[in-house]
Amino acid sequence: MKNVVIDTERLTLKSPVGVVKPVDILQAINDWETLQYLSGAPKNYQLEDAKTFLNFLTMVEESDKTLQLGVFEKTTDQFIGMATLDNITHQKSCCELGYWISKPYTGKGLGLEASCGIIEYAFNTLNIQQIEAFVIKEHDKSMALLERLGFEKKELRTANETNDGVLVDQYRFFFKKGEVLC
Repeated sequence: MKNVVIDTERLTLKSPVGVVKPVDILQAINDWETLQYLSGAPKNYQLEDAKTFLNFLTMVEESDKTLQLGVFEKTTDQFIGMATLDNITHQKSCCELGYWISKPYTGKGLGLEASCGIIEYAFNTLNIQQIEAFVIKEHDKSMALLERLGFEKKELRTANETNDGVLVDQYRFFFKKGEVLC
């Protein structure tokens, strides 16, 4: 989806395509604490991986099945992470939430703020009725964020996802429109 811009109190969520350089992505993501729970990202993230990621973002920009937004600090326009809606299924009115925030910006409520912004967009603009999120079992901070948002932990899926070549367990979280949010 092109030309989506979501403003929150401290953040702007927008496409990083044409704005962010591979080195910006590398700087934002290249921290073990960030990478250890991102199953789709290589754990030894390199500049070439950032270029591949930007190419992917360019390809999916026209899709109505995914919304990939960069998270930018509003005052500095610094790229600090991603907030995404994937597997958008308009017929079933559902999607999957994803997010990550660069390590220097964690612990400040910015992941919560970015997630609130993209969830509200999903409900109010895309008319989504339910959102899922999947979290690696050991990622306590992400589970706490989802619970703060009002997501309910539904089930543990064992050996559900490959993370750095290893099968890991994930919790499935669920959120329905009309429940308390932010």
